[in-house]
Amino acid sequence: MTQATIVRTQPVLLRARDVARVLSLTTDTVYEMAARGDLPAVYLGRNVRFPKREIERLIHINIDEEAGSEPLET
Repeated sequence: MTQATIVRTQPVLLRARDVARVLSLTTDTVYEMAARGDLPAVYLGRNVRFPKREIERLIHINIDEEAGSEPLET
């Protein structure tokens, strides 16, 4: 008999409320930034999701800029 393995993974796409919490913004601001192109977003019908890795990358770039160092090219 084989056993099923349950693998729990982290979400690849985040909801606006998750991004808002991480960035200390309101969800309205997150949606506005996505509409302007300031935040990377994926539109799935009427739903908007945010790629986790891209949001993390933006955070790290901003931390590096605030520290006075050059962001790494990817």
